[in-house]
Amino acid sequence: MGMTRIRNRGEGMQLEIRGATVDVTMSGDSGRGVLLLHGFMCSAQMMSSVQEALCGQMRVAAIDFPGHGKNGRSAPPPKPWGVPDYMEMTAEIIRRLNLAPCDIVAHSFGARVAILLAATYPELVGRMILTGAAGHGAVFALVTTEPHYAGSVTVYNKAGEELVKWYSSDQIVDVDFSSDDSRLAAACVSFDKSGELVASVHVIDIRKETEVAAPEFSGVLPVAVDYKKGGQIHLVCDSALAIAEKDLKTTRTEPYLRQLQAYAFTEEETLLVSSDSHEAASTITLTPGEGESRSVTVPAAVEDIAASGDGVSVLMASEVRRYTRKFELAGTYRVSSGVFRIEMAGDRVFSLSKSYLDVLGDKETESPAESEGSN
Repeated sequence: MGMTRIRNRGEGMQLEIRGATVDVTMSGDSGRGVLLLHGFMCSAQMMSSVQEALCGQMRVAAIDFPGHGKNGRSAPPPKPWGVPDYMEMTAEIIRRLNLAPCDIVAHSFGARVAILLAATYPELVGRMILTGAAGHGAVFALVTTEPHYAGSVTVYNKAGEELVKWYSSDQIVDVDFSSDDSRLAAACVSFDKSGELVASVHVIDIRKETEVAAPEFSGVLPVAVDYKKGGQIHLVCDSALAIAEKDLKTTRTEPYLRQLQAYAFTEEETLLVSSDSHEAASTITLTPGEGESRSVTVPAAVEDIAASGDGVSVLMASEVRRYTRKFELAGTYRVSSGVFRIEMAGDRVFSLSKSYLDVLGDKETESPAESEGSN
């Protein structure tokens, strides 16, 4: 097995900013400035392998947001902070460390901070690599609460200019853009007059600033939405996969055979993992934007799944298995018990724990075996 895990993270310091104490780790003596921003309830350690890879050619700073950090060592801010507060703090760090214009690598909550930072202070930011953030290419979206509404979605262009703002009387669960960034799909949940759950997908034409469709699905709770390359919309729900076809009028639901455990999206497919609590095996269902679903069974309980154009990876109790698109086993990697999420980029697999973002190497712990059973 090959795995990159770095513990030596450079020189540590503390900065007092806006009434909060911020832990910062600096590595590298020269070159372009790079800032690493971790996700919610994580720490700078999750970016340690990225910091080690870059510090030979760049000046790299990794911060622990106030109230975060390893073992929660960074003190919380003096009062509850929102994303704008963390953004202002991050801007001040860039100024004090003389990093501008700096490149930013950010995950999840850190990506939200980075997006707002780039929109507010574009002179401080160069390039950005964001994971776990809504949006593709030239646009991004922020979901916020609003007086007199359940919430709103504001869409911005790459320069941080507002393109459209949509208000919702229903609770917004998730959003996604069409492949050409011309439309936004907002997954919402509400109750009908009888008290039954109703999942809906509101489709906003960004250029015309109008809602063009809002297909509904009764009796399901939405979890995540994905706008497929072919124009279909897939809505992962608690008990079924809800699908709106390209015309946004034709809809259907595909109930899960067993309890949903995990899901993943590609541009053209949705992958769902289901199993029963008393069974060791898991079923993976691949539903394309067009065509029929197919299923395969893996002889273990699957905790998470990730996919790319090169294959599929599944997280089990102590290992990650990587498969080809035909579900032939391509390799396995040992991982620690603290890993709770995996991602894929091409044929590379990444594992995420509360403390580390690890790159799983090219050497497998076992030789590839026969493909798993298909249904």
